[in-house]
Amino acid sequence: MDIRKLFSLLKRWIWLLILGMIIGGVCGYYFSSQQTPIYQTSTRFMLYMTNQNVNSTNMDYFDRSGDTSMIIELLASETVIEQTSLDLGFSVSPEKAVASDVINSPFIDLSVKDSNPEHAALIANKLVEVLIDEMNLLQSSQYTLAEQNLEGRIEQMEAQMLSVQDQINEINTATVEDSLSQVQNQIDDLQNQINELDIKIADIDPTFASDEELLELAGYKDKIEQLSPILDLYHQIYTNLVVLRQPLSGNDDTSFSQLDQLETTFELYRQIYINSVASLEKLRLEKDQNKPTVIQTKRASIPTAPILPKPQQAAMLYASIGLMSAAGIAFVVEYLDDTIKTPDDVEKVMGLPVIGFIEDIAHGSRKSKANYNQKLFVSSQPRSMVSEAMRSIRTNLEFYAVDHPLQTVLITSASPREGKSTISANLALIMGQSGKKTLLLDADLRRPNIHKFFNFSNRVGLSDLLISKLEIDQVITTVQSANDISVITSGSLPPNPAELLASEKMAQIINAFRKQFDYIVIDSSPMVVTDSQVIASQVDGLIFVIQPGKTRAHQMIAPMGQLSRINTKVLGVVLNRIPRKLSTYYSGYYYTSSGPADRKRDYFKDETIK
Repeated sequence: MDIRKLFSLLKRWIWLLILGMIIGGVCGYYFSSQQTPIYQTSTRFMLYMTNQNVNSTNMDYFDRSGDTSMIIELLASETVIEQTSLDLGFSVSPEKAVASDVINSPFIDLSVKDSNPEHAALIANKLVEVLIDEMNLLQSSQYTLAEQNLEGRIEQMEAQMLSVQDQINEINTATVEDSLSQVQNQIDDLQNQINELDIKIADIDPTFASDEELLELAGYKDKIEQLSPILDLYHQIYTNLVVLRQPLSGNDDTSFSQLDQLETTFELYRQIYINSVASLEKLRLEKDQNKPTVIQTKRASIPTAPILPKPQQAAMLYASIGLMSAAGIAFVVEYLDDTIKTPDDVEKVMGLPVIGFIEDIAHGSRKSKANYNQKLFVSSQPRSMVSEAMRSIRTNLEFYAVDHPLQTVLITSASPREGKSTISANLALIMGQSGKKTLLLDADLRRPNIHKFFNFSNRVGLSDLLISKLEIDQVITTVQSANDISVITSGSLPPNPAELLASEKMAQIINAFRKQFDYIVIDSSPMVVTDSQVIASQVDGLIFVIQPGKTRAHQMIAPMGQLSRINTKVLGVVLNRIPRKLSTYYSGYYYTSSGPADRKRDYFKDETIK
């Protein structure tokens, strides 16, 4: 993109960009300041355990690769949240607390956000307390079932020992049968426990197992080693009881044999009892040794300043959004705007050169009659920028006339009120100042304006010549301040201007003018009507007057096609009423096409137009 065009766009839309930033910043600051303040506090804790299976006699930290996610999930669990809400007496949502582990350390940080700073600190500290209780409960539940089994076996052994003692005292067959049934139940129970342990051992692959799973595998094997001897003893007891249930042989020493078997059975029960008590003590010791502990190393304090909202940051963010939105609006407007603004647009749309740049210099209302006299800048302000621009146009036409005859020039525009009449009047004056005999002809038979510039009467003019009422000498008027310039106004407005201009009489009149004048400047109607097309076929060249930012590209496509079909020579384009805010952009083209800069400074040093 041309840097001049970029700065021109920025200059044109800077007000919208600033407005978007201001509105966005104010809205962001207001909405942010209306939000409920959010306070944040944090606490830090660590998880460790002692484990005799680890190759260390001291307290060792967990391998926390998997424990961190477990603790974070436990903190957000429904059980912990509900218990925390119950203890604090108000509702606690899981979204308020966020736990994260500290990299390369055994610590875990817990952050809590709440609209009440006291509540934030209470929630953080209470969550850690509830977490400690919950982890102790979970750890205890892992050993509860094993403890219950051992305690039940001890009670059963006590009962069995009492039963066998009774059998020793009284050899009772019924008691033996009952004992046999109980022993069978014990054998089945032990066998089921061993089978369950075998299944758990089979589910763990030592090759891919974690350290925690390897510890569990070793525990399962230890339990099988503990249960297998007990199962063997029960089998011996069962065998002894079966022997007792057999008929007596009648020998005198039979009773003594039965008594020995009962005593042996009693001893076996006592051994099972002792083993069960030892296993229970070992289990409880293992439970204490592997108990995880959570220690809160830093308690949460009551925050003094909210973390949200931040009105300043929100204002900057919304100001950026407002700036981007305004830039987007400007881009869309520019993208959808097909008006011709620059010489590049003229070249792209029309394929024509720009031969003149006229700055917009207004004096009062454009509808004022007195204002038409002020628009003759060539005579009233000869050193103005507009006068110099008209001289540039004259120079460009003179260069064109070196290779091509250029006596009649038609001035037109794409739409009304683009300043074609002003250009026609000033161009005729500037040509007359060069010593050339010049005629200014008002061929706009619909809305004529030439007579207003010179305060001439418009009772008679071109239309009267066309209907053969008057002769040329009767409608022509010489400008008093410039004897080489003559003016023919439009005359009375006819009902059929296009037919009059297309008549043979119009061609004859133009040929007659060619014999009397060096230059003939014709002001015609805009191209929205066919009048200009009719005259265009009879002139040497045509100049388009375009107002930047007003004339649309699609308005020029049809006229250019029509002029091409009738082989009209279009000399170029005059950009009229260039806004002052764009004058800097056009100055590069203006100075380039008009001559040395030193000569420009001579013209403008006494310039009085502001």
